[in-house]
This record gives sequence, C-alpha cells and structure tokens, in this order.
Amino acid sequence: MTEPSHLQFVVIETTRRCNLRCIHCAVSEENNDGTYAYEDLPFESFERLLPTLREHKPEVQLSGHGETLLHPRFEEMLEQTLLAGCRVRIQTNGTMLTPRVIDILVRHGAELVVVSLDGATAETFEGIRRRAKLSKVLDNLEALVEAKREAGVDLPNLSIEFVAMRRNIEELPQVLEIAARLGASEFAITELREYPLTPGQTLAGDPEMQRWADLATAFAEEHGIQLHLPPIAGREVVGVEELTIDRSSPASYRGLRKTCREPWERAFVQYNGEVWPCCYICEPFGDLTRKPFDEIWHNARFSALRTALASDRPPETCVRCPEYGWQPINASADAGSWLVTPDEEPLPPSEVADGPPPR
Repeated sequence: MTEPSHLQFVVIETTRRCNLRCIHCAVSEENNDGTYAYEDLPFESFERLLPTLREHKPEVQLSGHGETLLHPRFEEMLEQTLLAGCRVRIQTNGTMLTPRVIDILVRHGAELVVVSLDGATAETFEGIRRRAKLSKVLDNLEALVEAKREAGVDLPNLSIEFVAMRRNIEELPQVLEIAARLGASEFAITELREYPLTPGQTLAGDPEMQRWADLATAFAEEHGIQLHLPPIAGREVVGVEELTIDRSSPASYRGLRKTCREPWERAFVQYNGEVWPCCYICEPFGDLTRKPFDEIWHNARFSALRTALASDRPPETCVRCPEYGWQPINASADAGSWLVTPDEEPLPPSEVADGPPPR
C-alpha cells in the first residue's frame, strides 16, 4: 500500500495541429511516419475533466505537441479552467500571440506563458522553427509585456524555453539576455530528442553542457530568473553515499526507489482523450471519452504503477527515465536526491518516446 495520491498538475493537450514545422518536432512531416494525428481534443473530453479540476484544483498546462492557441475553443477551455480555481499555464510558439489572445490571457489572469526561443538570430531561430519569424515572435512578446503594464497586473508571468543543440548552443547567452529584457521569471534549457531532421545535434551527456549550465546558472542568479536544467553529467546531487546505477542490472538499485512522484501528483491528457501517467510511459491508462477522470485516476493500473514506483522494482521504462534519480526506499520522496555518480550515462533522447513538451 503506497501513500495516497493527490493530483497537483495536469497537462491537457488541446491540439496536435501546429502552424510551424520545427526541425525537432514530430509535427514535421519529415520526422513522422505519416501516422501523426493533426487533431484537436474534443471539447466533451475536456468537460469530463472539469469535476476533477474543481475538486483538486491542480495547476493546469494547456499545451501539447501542437500549438495550443489553434484549438477553436481555447478561450472557453482557459476560462472554464480558471473558474474551476486552477492556476493555468500555456505553452506556445509565440506566433499567435495576437492582441486579442494577449487580452484574453491578461484579462483572465493566466499564470504563466511559456514561449520557445531556440535562437537569438533570425538565421538560427528560423532555421529551427520553420515558418516562424523571430522578429514577429519578439514583437508579440513585447506586446504582452506592454499589455500587462497598461493593465497594471503582473500576470501572466513569462517563461522562455531553449532546446539545446549543437547548431544553437552558442546563442544561449543572447537568448538569456532577451529573456531578461522581457522580464521573464523562468528560463528552461531542455534536451533535444533527435529526429531525422536533427541527426547528431543532441548535447545530452556532452561534458560541454557543464560550462553552459554554469553560465546559465550565474546569469539566472544575477537577474532573479528561476532556471530549469535537464539532467547534466556532473551536476547530480549526491546523497548520503555515491552509487553507480546500472540500468541494465536490477541488483545495482536494490533497496532504492526512483524519486519520481508523477503518478501520485501529475497526469497527461492526450488530444484523443487518453490519460497517460507521464511523458515517458506512452500508453493510455484510461480514456476520457468513456470514463470520468477520477475513475481513471484511481483505477488498478495507476495503483499498480504507484506500488511499483514505491519499491525497488519499478517498470523498465521508469528505470530508464532520465528525469528522476534514486533514493533509499525509506527516504522521503520530497528529498529528490540524485543517488548517481557523474560517470553514469544518461538515456539518449533518441530512445525517448514522444510525449508532452518539457515542463
């Protein structure tokens, strides 16, 4: 019997349609096998979530593989989620932050707007985020800042996300400067998942990322920006003892459990109404087109996953997940210690299945 669950965060994939064709995304035709679904979440599936949102009041992220602002009923989703008492964040490519959309976000009081900036020059940015114009995205963000100033409000906060790869990492300092100029409260550096359009571009496991992480950390501290970093070799927090985890050898993690809390606190609602426990276990644990969320959240599959993660025999997918480390089973899950040594090889992003965008 594991500790009780308490839903704290829900990602709702409003749509898988997008107006861009980024080179590091499955939306781009060159990066998928022709089975990618360019579809919207049925509004009826969203409505099935509302009783749970009203009861638990989790933080909600309206985003997914697609551009969330493309959903024809996005404003209703935003308004209903806020009326349920939830804090709401959205993730957008920034191209559709029109004056009307900005007014909606400011007027309704969205908590956070996450915008992707993968370069500081038009050549780099537009080569990665195809069909986007850097000048237009920056103008839109300036308009958001101005709208908040005119309304005399602090929300929504702004977060900038930077997908690190070999072709853009040299522009990280300039992107950080842009974030500071725009008054961003958060900055996230995420790892690249390699697709056919990005072979050899990943920096996962590259010792060079240590230098860039140090630079970003110093900049964020100086400017009061909350920084989110991916697992980087050499930066893990080591607990009471140093351990080397061999993901292929269960004996190396006996007596340890993953620090993951996601099946107790988070859920991911896909565009088709399927409910996933996280962005690495890419299979449905229930379907909102058939059952209400609470029934799915407390079903046998979720319970079994929680029991396994509380033990030293987690599912293979969880063993290989690079997002969380290990801790003694009797340690508090809130400690979040990374009980690994710097020489442990992280899971290659190319082996990670598609899921919601980084958070």
